[in-house]
Amino acid sequence: MLYVQELVETALGKISGNEVYKDFANEYWYCDHLEKNAILFIGINPSSQPNCKKIERHILAQDDETHPYFKRFREIAEETGLPWTHTDLFFFRKTKQKEIDGLLKKAEGKNFLKEQLDISGKILGACEPKVIVISNALAASFFGVSNHRNKGVCLNINLVFDEEIGTFRWNNIPVFVCSMLTGQRALDNGSYKRLKWHIKYIISKENLHRIEYVI
Repeated sequence: MLYVQELVETALGKISGNEVYKDFANEYWYCDHLEKNAILFIGINPSSQPNCKKIERHILAQDDETHPYFKRFREIAEETGLPWTHTDLFFFRKTKQKEIDGLLKKAEGKNFLKEQLDISGKILGACEPKVIVISNALAASFFGVSNHRNKGVCLNINLVFDEEIGTFRWNNIPVFVCSMLTGQRALDNGSYKRLKWHIKYIISKENLHRIEYVI
């Protein structure tokens, strides 16, 4: 189990206390813990929807059985036999992704996003995932999958497409990129079924051993 608070609180405190960023956000949230050696689902940022369960200030529950956002995460975990966990790349709460596109048009906005990506990079390395699923096209751009959209703001993570397994890798970790798994623009049922098959196929073929993580 990785407890996220000790990794993020000091860094987020500096971001929230920076006067340059005061107009960009006033709330920062994160999941309280991440499972290690699990399927890690990555989104873009916490939404402002009021039905997101809050444990305490700044902490969200990722195991809220009542929230539909996690339904397909649980389904994939059950079919693959691996535990699941979830994190977002950014910590500020916004509902519309176009607001992130707006931040990318400003120098201060780029720095604001980059400082949060630096925190997320440390989290990704520390939780040692077995498989990563980036279930958001905008989030994938910050991994360098579609550089035209991220305006040069990117994680310090080198994704390489592996022709043998038909998906990306980070170190020895298989990385899948897809659209959102729930919501209005959710992955269609056929593509969802193919994603589940692909994850199970790679798990069955790969010796997913513990590796050294380097950020």
